[in-house]
Amino acid sequence: MKIRFAKPEDVKAIQGLVDVFYFAYTTPLLKTIKRKRVLVTQKGNKIIGVVIYGLKEKKVNVIVINEDYRGKGLGKKLLKKSFEIFKVKKMKIMATEDPTNSVPFWKKMGFYPLPKVIKTKRGNKLRPMIYIKED
Repeated sequence: MKIRFAKPEDVKAIQGLVDVFYFAYTTPLLKTIKRKRVLVTQKGNKIIGVVIYGLKEKKVNVIVINEDYRGKGLGKKLLKKSFEIFKVKKMKIMATEDPTNSVPFWKKMGFYPLPKVIKTKRGNKLRPMIYIKED
């Protein structure tokens, strides 16, 4: 498995992994790739994971691993690499509780859940979580 910065030619593969909710249009994704804020993990020539980091917001906007490769530690490796590259010391994210529960993953990565649950217009539940790097 190889982790690298995404290239413009990776757009279609990334869009195949990431729900339309996040990137319905190619242009914002291309800009984000050109700003070196997208990391991918690949097996052979196939992109099987992606993390999109919002430098302005200082947070992971999206992390997705292909369903066939989940539970193998790839999300953990990809997130740790992004923390290293983007020099993350503190971050707040919104973990999904519905329809897929990502809270256990974020807890394993050192995030702490905050008490308030937010319900989206789509009816999904989001749990704010925070990460503070211990020195």
